[in-house]
Amino acid sequence: MENMIKLQFSSIQDRPDLKSFSPALAMEHIRRDKRFVSFGIDNDFPQYLLDIKNNNAILNSLINAAQDYTYGSEMIINSGNYLNKINSENENLDDTIKFVIDDLWVFGGCAIQLKFNVLGQIIEIMHTPFSIIRISPDEKTAYILEDVKNLKYVPKDIPSLSIYDPKEFVTDDIRLVYYKNDSKTSIYPKPDYFSALSSCELLIKICHYRLAEIDNNFSASTLIKLKTNRIKDAQYMHDVATSFRETFSGSGTAGRFAVLGLSDDESIEIDKLSPDNLDSRYTTIYEQARNDLFCSFHCNPIIAGLPVSSGFQDQNFFDAATLFNRLRILPKQKVVENLFNSILGADFLKIIPLTFENYEKK
Repeated sequence: MENMIKLQFSSIQDRPDLKSFSPALAMEHIRRDKRFVSFGIDNDFPQYLLDIKNNNAILNSLINAAQDYTYGSEMIINSGNYLNKINSENENLDDTIKFVIDDLWVFGGCAIQLKFNVLGQIIEIMHTPFSIIRISPDEKTAYILEDVKNLKYVPKDIPSLSIYDPKEFVTDDIRLVYYKNDSKTSIYPKPDYFSALSSCELLIKICHYRLAEIDNNFSASTLIKLKTNRIKDAQYMHDVATSFRETFSGSGTAGRFAVLGLSDDESIEIDKLSPDNLDSRYTTIYEQARNDLFCSFHCNPIIAGLPVSSGFQDQNFFDAATLFNRLRILPKQKVVENLFNSILGADFLKIIPLTFENYEKK
């Protein structure tokens, strides 16, 4: 009996898939060496969040809008006599606070290094990317993972810092402030959009589907039947398939025609397969996934710069922005103020919220 021919269908360009979301991606487990608690199955959940953000235009736009709103119209900083205005990373205080706000929206937590002088005064603050921080089981030590390409197998000689304790008097040393949102049952926080991560992946995959449609000239569902006595010649069949893809697939191939030269023992038959309304199905899924994502932010699409149906007036934008500011932004600003003021003094930071009193109808 002849062996069956194994057929492989693929688009022209293979795009690397993100990890499919499941709650296990965010699981916490103590490592065998008991140094710190891994965040995710492969200790890479924060990197997963960054991948999702960087590959999802809507989520990226939402987070950017939320960050800009949280910056407010002005940040009033009273740094006192001891705190350096510029830290060793050449970041001013405004930069450091904005980096903290960015991490709060992306990860639901943040990390800040505090440098003390010999008198126990804080002389420098520096933002530490939350994505590279891992915490010990007793939450007293923070490890800094500098090599994010190999998070599963972490070397023994990684830098660590003691976590800041307000009751401890520190001199001539560095401590790390570790903040997580209101999660009390876990070591690490979850972002506000955690419940919409599956929807985020759907949006990314739908974009990949659209790209594949263009790559395949909107005709990926095509069956080509080639009758030839060279069916067992794998290289010949590969060359034929490659020739068809290069000739008829891709965004620049619309309207092309073909001239085929066939030998006496060859013939070709092309069948168009039914698309089965895939386009409308993807549109429905896209709209639902997008709505889920906006619900997780309590945000109207217009706030993130997305077009809306006709009839949306200027006053509607004003109302949507005001509601978003009240429900999501003001509480986050209060978190940032309380975090810095609890460490550096009650009047260190005041964020002036965005207001719309000067709004005028056109």
